[in-house]
Amino acid sequence: MKAIVIYYSQSGNTEKIAQSVASGLGTKALKLADVNPETLKNYDLIVIGSPVHGGAPNRKVTEFISHMPEIPGKKGGAFCTKSLFGDKTTIAVIRKGLESKGMKFAGSYCAVGFSRFIGDFGPRIFHRGHPTKQELVKAEEFGRGLLQA
Repeated sequence: MKAIVIYYSQSGNTEKIAQSVASGLGTKALKLADVNPETLKNYDLIVIGSPVHGGAPNRKVTEFISHMPEIPGKKGGAFCTKSLFGDKTTIAVIRKGLESKGMKFAGSYCAVGFSRFIGDFGPRIFHRGHPTKQELVKAEEFGRGLLQA
């Protein structure tokens, strides 16, 4: 199965999770900006990750998904990093986007991320030390699990 992990990250939290998911899948994680949506037709499994921004995925992630071609029969997965809440909505938005392209949703994962006080304002003071080693191990297990799904 040919898999790709695509992520958007501002602070590096989502990137760390993406690398762990990719490790579990035996592939590499690629930054969202480095992926042409048209090339996704070449993959059997597409996993997309985003930080939670305002209770939803980052706008760049939703725009990327909207530019993806129709790829029926392919599998999709999602992951996110959050501060306090918004993970369920973020995953639901990504899932809906992937399913709107004809994909079958295979699963999701969310981890706590090192975050600022409010959005992009202030110093990163909450959840220092995240993602933890345990969260990274779970992300890798999530990746391996997607191969079974």
